[in-house]
Amino acid sequence: MKIYITKNNVKSLELLDKILRNDFNIIDYSIIKNKYGKKYLENSNLYFNISHSNEIIAICFDDVECGIDIEDSSKVRRFTEIVKRYFTYYEQKIFDNCNQKQECFYKIWTSKEAYSKLLGTGINGYFHDFKEIDDKYLHNIKTLKFTYHQKQYILSIAMPCTNISDFELQFDIELDQEIFLESI
Repeated sequence: MKIYITKNNVKSLELLDKILRNDFNIIDYSIIKNKYGKKYLENSNLYFNISHSNEIIAICFDDVECGIDIEDSSKVRRFTEIVKRYFTYYEQKIFDNCNQKQECFYKIWTSKEAYSKLLGTGINGYFHDFKEIDDKYLHNIKTLKFTYHQKQYILSIAMPCTNISDFELQFDIELDQEIFLESI
């Protein structure tokens, strides 16, 4: 899987076009959407997914379905309302027992969103119906964090595999400062 992280100084579809042309030599293509709005390359075995938060765009590519979500985890949110509405009982218990509420919230949130994007449903599909964070989808998700311009970001990547750690993740990072990706 190849993951691109860059500044949000172009539209995400313009960046997608640049990457497809330059890195995958795909010049003539059409983008189609499923019934939930997930974008695909028509008649292609290359899959992609896009996410953005503030000034960062993250795009993943693979030869299998994939999902990605990035969030600025320095944003303060009303966790209680979101946790009650979108987290399962099991996820709420994990959150309640967490010492670092903010990081814990964003790890669960980005994991759920990346996985729902992998499935092609997004948060409007089965987002709140995931039974719990368990082997069903946890092995398919890798979550990382990094700091960029004094903001903490959490990035989750999902793919359909037995264990995502068995697969190589290649990063192409184009930012105006160096970042360190740390697993969480």
